[in-house]
Amino acid sequence: MVTFLKSLRIISYKQFKTITMKKLSTNTIGVHGGNTKIQNQGYVAVYSGNDKILSVDNYNGSGDTYVQREEPVICISDGEYCIFEGTHKQLIDLIKRNK
Repeated sequence: MVTFLKSLRIISYKQFKTITMKKLSTNTIGVHGGNTKIQNQGYVAVYSGNDKILSVDNYNGSGDTYVQREEPVICISDGEYCIFEGTHKQLIDLIKRNK
């Protein structure tokens, strides 16, 4: 098992305005199949039974400090603990290093 936890870089709201933000979208298909449904999201969590196995958060803070992140943060869980937290690029780099 690879554990990779990294603290998040905090930047000011003023800096966020000048950065191109990435949209977080989900593409889902119901349990009976059929048409896909695409929606923009701020936070997505995927569960297997009662265990959260994956989450992606595109925003930081709450209330007046709630702002979109420069890059969405992915958290991969073993059902109890977050064993990876970082950006998509960080996850890909980690996987490539550990092949």
